[in-house]
Amino acid sequence: YKHKKDSDICVEYLDGKEQGFFTEKSVELLCSINRSMTFIPITSRSIEQYKRIQFPEEGTPKYAVTTNGAILLVDGEVDTDWYEASKNAVDPWRQELLDTYELLASISEAKRYRIVDDMYLFTACDTPSEAEQVAELVHGKTNLDIAVSGRKVYFFPPPINKGQAIQRLIIKFSPEHTISAGDTLI
Repeated sequence: YKHKKDSDICVEYLDGKEQGFFTEKSVELLCSINRSMTFIPITSRSIEQYKRIQFPEEGTPKYAVTTNGAILLVDGEVDTDWYEASKNAVDPWRQELLDTYELLASISEAKRYRIVDDMYLFTACDTPSEAEQVAELVHGKTNLDIAVSGRKVYFFPPPINKGQAIQRLIIKFSPEHTISAGDTLI
């Protein structure tokens, strides 16, 4: 919303306020892509955050992978087999998630933090430099993978990541070709 242009289309509301936008060209291209191939977004967003996105009807993906690869949605519903496999992969990391959560409670720069969809830990800071500080303070004190993105710091169990999700999708769908792109290191 901070970078919205007059011609942008609002596709997400948070607490009744405009939150996310597509350009007109993005909508056109998304619909074209969705018609010509199986388009599967993979996001670190929680299920709830992903479901807030109001895709244009012709551009609504049948599948989406949320929670950094841990949860596959099919027509907006959780695929239970995928979920169980992810849960089993994360189970050995439960204590590490809880211990890191407790560690964040002692760091003043970590303003809010939560375990997302029972799969990974996230904290938000006021500034990107505070996020970097949090990552440095936690480095060496957790075996979770740490990723900083702007004001946010993510703590992922190593088996839960977008690259692994792509591999799981390839096994599930056996596509002829796979194309992937991202906008952050995560």
